[in-house]
Amino acid sequence: MKLSLPLILIITAVFAVKPKPEYQLNLKVQQVGSALVNGNSREIYRMFVSAFCQEHGLARFDSVVKAWQGQRRISRVRSQLIDIRGLGGHASTYVVFEGERDYKYLYQSWIYTDSGWQLTWISSILDQSFQYGLRDTAAIRSVVRLALGFLISPEGRKWIRAGKVSLPDTIIVVTQRALGESLSVLNHHYVRWRQAEEIKQNPIPAQVPFYCELGMVRVYGSIAQVTVDLKPWSEAGKRMLKKPKGTEVYLKREKKGWAVHSVGKRW
Repeated sequence: MKLSLPLILIITAVFAVKPKPEYQLNLKVQQVGSALVNGNSREIYRMFVSAFCQEHGLARFDSVVKAWQGQRRISRVRSQLIDIRGLGGHASTYVVFEGERDYKYLYQSWIYTDSGWQLTWISSILDQSFQYGLRDTAAIRSVVRLALGFLISPEGRKWIRAGKVSLPDTIIVVTQRALGESLSVLNHHYVRWRQAEEIKQNPIPAQVPFYCELGMVRVYGSIAQVTVDLKPWSEAGKRMLKKPKGTEVYLKREKKGWAVHSVGKRW
Protein backbone atom coordinates (compact mmCIF):
# COMPACT_ATOMS: atom_id res chain seq x y z
CA MET A 1 0.00 0.00 0.00
CA LYS A 2 1.38 3.33 -1.05
CA LEU A 3 1.13 6.10 1.57
CA SER A 4 0.49 9.70 0.65
CA LEU A 5 3.03 12.36 1.65
CA PRO A 6 0.69 14.10 4.17
CA LEU A 7 0.03 10.78 5.89
CA ILE A 8 3.75 10.00 6.05
CA LEU A 9 4.40 13.39 7.63
CA ILE A 10 1.68 12.81 10.24
CA ILE A 11 3.06 9.37 11.14
CA THR A 12 6.60 10.76 11.36
CA ALA A 13 5.46 13.58 13.63
CA VAL A 14 3.67 11.15 15.97
CA PHE A 15 6.68 8.89 16.37
CA ALA A 16 9.10 11.82 16.67
CA VAL A 17 7.36 13.29 19.72
CA LYS A 18 9.91 14.30 22.31
CA PRO A 19 9.74 12.15 25.47
CA LYS A 20 8.18 13.82 28.49
CA PRO A 21 10.54 15.25 31.15
CA GLU A 22 9.44 12.55 33.63
CA TYR A 23 10.47 9.80 31.24
CA GLN A 24 13.76 11.49 30.43
CA LEU A 25 14.67 11.97 34.08
CA ASN A 26 13.70 8.44 35.05
CA LEU A 27 15.99 7.16 32.29
CA LYS A 28 18.87 9.27 33.62
CA VAL A 29 18.25 8.03 37.17
CA GLN A 30 18.43 4.40 36.00
CA GLN A 31 21.67 5.19 34.17
CA VAL A 32 23.22 6.40 37.42
CA GLY A 33 22.39 3.08 39.05
CA SER A 34 23.84 1.11 36.13
CA ALA A 35 27.02 3.20 36.18
CA LEU A 36 27.49 2.46 39.89
CA VAL A 37 27.15 -1.28 39.31
CA ASN A 38 29.65 -1.13 36.44
CA GLY A 39 32.10 1.06 38.35
CA ASN A 40 31.84 3.76 35.71
CA SER A 41 32.17 7.03 37.62
CA ARG A 42 33.03 8.86 34.39
CA GLU A 43 29.51 8.26 33.08
CA ILE A 44 27.99 9.75 36.24
CA TYR A 45 30.39 12.69 36.10
CA ARG A 46 29.28 13.47 32.54
CA MET A 47 25.68 13.78 33.77
CA PHE A 48 26.57 16.72 36.03
CA VAL A 49 25.91 20.32 35.06
CA SER A 50 28.86 22.03 33.39
CA ALA A 51 29.29 24.41 36.36
CA PHE A 52 30.16 21.42 38.55
CA CYS A 53 32.59 19.96 36.04
CA GLN A 54 34.31 23.32 35.55
CA GLU A 55 35.13 23.56 39.25
CA HIS A 56 35.69 19.90 40.13
CA GLY A 57 37.65 17.56 37.91
CA LEU A 58 36.90 13.96 37.03
CA ALA A 59 39.88 12.68 39.03
CA ARG A 60 38.58 14.19 42.25
CA PHE A 61 35.06 12.92 41.63
CA ASP A 62 36.35 9.45 40.83
CA SER A 63 38.36 9.42 44.06
CA VAL A 64 35.35 10.24 46.26
CA VAL A 65 33.25 7.58 44.53
CA LYS A 66 35.98 5.01 45.21
CA ALA A 67 36.34 6.22 48.80
CA TRP A 68 32.58 5.82 49.32
CA GLN A 69 32.58 2.31 47.88
CA GLY A 70 35.84 1.18 49.46
CA GLN A 71 36.72 -2.43 48.70
CA ARG A 72 33.07 -3.47 48.60
CA ARG A 73 31.39 -4.94 45.57
CA ILE A 74 27.89 -3.81 44.63
CA SER A 75 25.44 -6.70 44.37
CA ARG A 76 22.31 -4.78 43.39
CA VAL A 77 20.95 -1.28 42.91
CA ARG A 78 17.42 0.07 42.86
CA SER A 79 16.72 3.60 41.68
CA GLN A 80 13.47 5.51 41.54
CA LEU A 81 12.26 8.97 40.65
CA ILE A 82 10.77 10.80 43.63
CA ASP A 83 9.25 13.86 42.04
CA ILE A 84 9.66 16.83 39.73
CA ARG A 85 8.97 20.31 41.11
CA GLY A 86 9.52 23.33 38.90
CA LEU A 87 12.87 22.90 37.14
CA GLY A 88 14.11 20.51 39.82
CA GLY A 89 13.96 16.75 40.02
CA HIS A 90 14.74 14.39 42.89
CA ALA A 91 15.52 10.69 42.96
CA SER A 92 16.58 7.92 45.31
CA THR A 93 19.11 5.16 44.77
CA TYR A 94 19.43 2.17 47.12
CA VAL A 95 22.75 0.33 46.91
CA VAL A 96 23.35 -3.06 48.49
CA PHE A 97 26.92 -4.36 48.79
CA GLU A 98 27.82 -8.04 48.75
CA GLY A 99 27.74 -9.56 52.23
CA GLU A 100 25.65 -6.71 53.67
CA ARG A 101 21.94 -6.78 54.47
CA ASP A 102 21.26 -3.05 54.80
CA TYR A 103 21.28 -0.72 51.83
CA LYS A 104 23.19 2.54 51.39
CA TYR A 105 21.01 5.46 50.40
CA LEU A 106 21.95 8.03 47.77
CA TYR A 107 19.77 11.08 47.16
CA GLN A 108 20.07 12.73 43.76
CA SER A 109 19.16 16.29 42.77
CA TRP A 110 18.66 17.22 39.12
CA ILE A 111 17.99 20.41 37.15
CA TYR A 112 16.16 20.73 33.85
CA THR A 113 18.31 22.85 31.55
CA ASP A 114 18.10 23.74 27.87
CA SER A 115 20.17 20.59 27.30
CA GLY A 116 17.81 18.37 29.28
CA TRP A 117 18.17 16.89 32.76
CA GLN A 118 21.56 17.31 34.41
CA LEU A 119 22.79 16.14 37.79
CA THR A 120 23.52 18.71 40.51
CA TRP A 121 24.18 16.62 43.62
CA ILE A 122 24.53 13.08 45.01
CA SER A 123 24.35 12.78 48.78
CA SER A 124 26.73 10.50 50.72
CA ILE A 125 29.23 10.57 47.85
CA LEU A 126 29.67 14.36 47.74
CA ASP A 127 30.29 16.53 50.79
CA GLN A 128 30.20 20.28 51.38
CA SER A 129 33.70 20.73 49.97
CA PHE A 130 32.12 20.28 46.54
CA GLN A 131 30.43 23.68 46.55
CA TYR A 132 30.14 25.31 43.12
CA GLY A 133 28.09 27.76 41.06
CA LEU A 134 29.09 30.82 43.10
CA ARG A 135 31.72 32.43 40.90
CA ASP A 136 29.42 34.74 38.94
CA THR A 137 28.87 37.30 41.71
CA ALA A 138 26.71 39.58 39.56
CA ALA A 139 24.36 36.69 38.76
CA ILE A 140 24.36 35.61 42.41
CA ARG A 141 23.23 39.05 43.57
CA SER A 142 20.52 39.16 40.91
CA VAL A 143 19.02 35.75 41.66
CA VAL A 144 19.21 36.29 45.42
CA ARG A 145 17.35 39.60 45.10
CA LEU A 146 14.65 38.00 42.97
CA ALA A 147 14.28 34.95 45.22
CA LEU A 148 13.99 37.07 48.36
CA GLY A 149 11.61 39.40 46.58
CA PHE A 150 9.40 36.46 45.70
CA LEU A 151 9.49 35.08 49.25
CA ILE A 152 8.27 38.30 50.85
CA SER A 153 5.72 39.05 48.12
CA PRO A 154 2.04 38.23 48.76
CA GLU A 155 2.31 35.39 46.23
CA GLY A 156 5.43 33.99 47.86
CA ARG A 157 4.04 34.14 51.39
CA LYS A 158 0.85 32.49 50.21
CA TRP A 159 2.87 29.74 48.53
CA ILE A 160 4.74 28.90 51.76
CA ARG A 161 1.48 29.13 53.72
CA ALA A 162 2.44 32.32 55.53
CA GLY A 163 0.03 34.65 53.76
CA LYS A 164 -1.29 36.18 56.97
CA VAL A 165 2.16 37.16 58.23
CA SER A 166 2.73 40.93 58.21
CA LEU A 167 6.19 42.07 57.20
CA PRO A 168 8.13 44.60 59.30
CA ASP A 169 9.59 47.72 57.72
CA THR A 170 13.10 46.26 58.10
CA ILE A 171 13.80 42.68 57.10
CA ILE A 172 16.86 40.87 58.42
CA VAL A 173 18.45 38.44 55.97
CA VAL A 174 20.88 35.86 57.35
CA THR A 175 23.42 34.37 54.94
CA GLN A 176 26.13 31.75 55.26
CA ARG A 177 28.66 33.92 53.45
CA ALA A 178 29.10 37.55 52.44
CA LEU A 179 27.47 38.50 49.14
CA GLY A 180 29.49 41.62 48.44
CA GLU A 181 27.53 44.80 47.84
CA SER A 182 24.08 43.55 48.70
CA LEU A 183 20.88 45.49 48.16
CA SER A 184 19.60 47.64 51.03
CA VAL A 185 15.99 48.05 49.86
CA LEU A 186 13.73 45.26 48.63
CA ASN A 187 10.06 45.61 47.69
CA HIS A 188 9.83 48.83 49.71
CA HIS A 189 11.39 47.19 52.78
CA TYR A 190 14.78 48.00 54.24
CA VAL A 191 17.14 45.04 54.37
CA ARG A 192 19.81 44.34 56.98
CA TRP A 193 22.29 41.62 56.07
CA ARG A 194 23.79 39.40 58.74
CA GLN A 195 26.10 36.43 58.41
CA ALA A 196 25.28 33.30 60.38
CA GLU A 197 28.48 33.53 62.43
CA GLU A 198 27.58 37.06 63.54
CA ILE A 199 24.32 35.90 65.10
CA LYS A 200 26.21 33.90 67.74
CA GLN A 201 28.08 36.96 68.99
CA ASN A 202 25.45 39.60 68.24
CA PRO A 203 21.98 38.03 68.36
CA ILE A 204 19.03 39.44 66.48
CA PRO A 205 16.98 41.80 68.72
CA ALA A 206 14.26 39.95 70.64
CA GLN A 207 11.51 42.19 69.25
CA VAL A 208 12.19 41.02 65.68
CA PRO A 209 9.40 38.51 64.94
CA PHE A 210 11.17 36.58 62.18
CA TYR A 211 13.97 36.80 59.65
CA CYS A 212 14.82 35.52 56.18
CA GLU A 213 17.53 32.91 55.84
CA LEU A 214 19.30 32.38 52.55
CA GLY A 215 20.16 28.74 52.01
CA MET A 216 21.66 27.16 48.94
CA VAL A 217 22.48 29.44 46.02
CA ARG A 218 23.81 28.05 42.75
CA VAL A 219 24.07 29.38 39.22
CA TYR A 220 24.08 26.65 36.57
CA GLY A 221 24.73 28.86 33.55
CA SER A 222 21.33 30.08 32.32
CA ILE A 223 19.49 28.41 35.23
CA ALA A 224 19.83 29.22 38.93
CA GLN A 225 18.47 27.79 42.15
CA VAL A 226 17.96 29.51 45.51
CA THR A 227 16.45 28.18 48.73
CA VAL A 228 14.97 30.76 51.10
CA ASP A 229 13.22 30.57 54.47
CA LEU A 230 11.20 32.67 56.85
CA LYS A 231 12.23 31.70 60.38
CA PRO A 232 10.71 32.76 63.71
CA TRP A 233 12.96 34.57 66.14
CA SER A 234 10.90 36.53 68.65
CA GLU A 235 11.67 35.59 72.23
CA ALA A 236 8.97 37.83 73.71
CA GLY A 237 5.32 38.44 72.87
CA LYS A 238 3.12 36.58 70.41
CA ARG A 239 4.97 34.70 67.70
CA MET A 240 3.75 35.63 64.25
CA LEU A 241 5.40 32.57 62.71
CA LYS A 242 5.18 29.31 64.61
CA LYS A 243 7.73 27.35 62.57
CA PRO A 244 10.15 27.90 59.67
CA LYS A 245 8.63 28.03 56.22
CA GLY A 246 10.54 28.13 52.97
CA THR A 247 10.83 27.04 49.38
CA GLU A 248 13.12 26.38 46.43
CA VAL A 249 13.05 29.08 43.77
CA TYR A 250 14.20 28.37 40.22
CA LEU A 251 15.28 31.25 38.00
CA LYS A 252 16.13 31.53 34.33
CA ARG A 253 18.28 34.02 32.50
CA GLU A 254 16.35 35.86 29.80
CA LYS A 255 17.23 38.59 27.31
CA LYS A 256 16.36 41.32 29.81
CA GLY A 257 18.06 39.58 32.73
CA TRP A 258 17.13 37.02 35.34
CA ALA A 259 13.52 36.17 36.16
CA VAL A 260 11.76 33.78 38.53
CA HIS A 261 10.74 30.76 36.47
CA SER A 262 9.07 28.42 38.96
CA VAL A 263 9.10 27.15 42.52
CA GLY A 264 10.04 23.71 43.76
CA LYS A 265 9.63 22.05 47.12
CA ARG A 266 8.18 23.98 50.04
CA TRP A 267 8.30 23.18 53.71
